[in-house]
Amino acid sequence: MSQDDRYKEIIKREMAKLTRPVKLNVFTCKEKQLDGSQIRECMDCNQFMALLHVYEENSNGMLTIEEMCIDENPEFAKQYDISRVPTILFIDETGKE
Repeated sequence: MSQDDRYKEIIKREMAKLTRPVKLNVFTCKEKQLDGSQIRECMDCNQFMALLHVYEENSNGMLTIEEMCIDENPEFAKQYDISRVPTILFIDETGKE
């Protein structure tokens, strides 16, 4: 078994412990390209999102990731005092941080 396979097994085992669905709001920063597509501006955001998606893919639907760009959601970023990316917010069903 490769090291990556071992890590995935650990992630699956830990994600199986979730008893309720969890949604992560992750703030990043994207740059619009000439063709209209968007790319993340920072390398840390790319690596961080790749890691979070591994967790999401191995959570049996219990973990969802919502990526939000601080430039496209300035009111939300201001509400939670987000000035640097990447940033994760844990917000409950009522909207409380």
